[in-house]
Amino acid sequence: MGVWGLEVIVKHKISLINWELKLPLLNYKNLLMTDWQSCNTSIIIITYESERDIELCLRSIVAYTVIPYQLCIFDNASCDGTRDIVNSLICGNLFADNLCEEIIFFKSPNNIGYAPAINKAIDLCPDAEHFVFLNPDTIVCEGWLQRLLQRFNKKTGIVGPISNAVAGFQRADFWLNKIQPSILYGPGVKLKYLTQQIAEQFGGQTAKVKFISGFCLMTSRLVLSKVGALDDNFFLGIDDLEFCVRVQAAGYDLCVACDVFVYHRGSSSISSFPRKEYQRLHKQMGAHFCALLHERYGDTIPSSNELFGFEFFDLHEFDPQTPYPSMQWQQRLVCLDGETLELIQE
Repeated sequence: MGVWGLEVIVKHKISLINWELKLPLLNYKNLLMTDWQSCNTSIIIITYESERDIELCLRSIVAYTVIPYQLCIFDNASCDGTRDIVNSLICGNLFADNLCEEIIFFKSPNNIGYAPAINKAIDLCPDAEHFVFLNPDTIVCEGWLQRLLQRFNKKTGIVGPISNAVAGFQRADFWLNKIQPSILYGPGVKLKYLTQQIAEQFGGQTAKVKFISGFCLMTSRLVLSKVGALDDNFFLGIDDLEFCVRVQAAGYDLCVACDVFVYHRGSSSISSFPRKEYQRLHKQMGAHFCALLHERYGDTIPSSNELFGFEFFDLHEFDPQTPYPSMQWQQRLVCLDGETLELIQE
């Protein structure tokens, strides 16, 4: 084991000869035929005290990813059962017969923070051309990865899905108002049914936006080479806001894949920190972000609406007591068993 704790690397040699036969069963609209065998995509998951979520997340990736991919799990010194769960799944048969070509499980001896962990994980995947930064408290849907990839062209900087717990124009209820939200998006609805209906209703539709949340964010090595990696100063949160500013400033588009729904429990890492510690970090991250904006724009910092397309917080007077919009829930839909949506009161 090296100084950074890289303990487990498992390579899977698998045959890809007949994998295309799975595609007709997915019933996609406007599916672009691409050479998926050479897509070289790495799914990066940063875990910290993630024992509640990580198994459902990994099982959904295995079940619903039907193109080749690499998986990199970077654990930020979890003290709960996260590492044992991941080890058990890797050493078991979960990844034995699927399209995961390589698994990297990196065990950091210290919690180095989210953005630094992402950047180190990228370094562990030198052959990847595209990256998905995926939170461990997510459940992906059928066809998610190739639909995200389909949105990429030379003008694309970031792509993300719609979801239940997210800020801005990625919110599922914004899109589901166009169909039948009471039927598709409520207690008792099966998550698989919801995602299939979204894929049918919005097949191939893409929305150009100004912000993509970091809970499930796809970008490319080319974009990172142009704009730089995530800012290592963002220990917990706001890294996605700052990254979106840089990517757009470089002339790239930010896109929502409207036919991809990724379930997000929300705020799992934040809840792992004591409240006062989180408030301290939130204030520190916000102050750093505002300093970067002052450096970029001087005294003419655009409003949150101008930068991101919706009101987030006052970028001139950052208030550490103001939570993210996606955290301001009185009640919300959750998927506790990985299958059925339930309504809970906060």
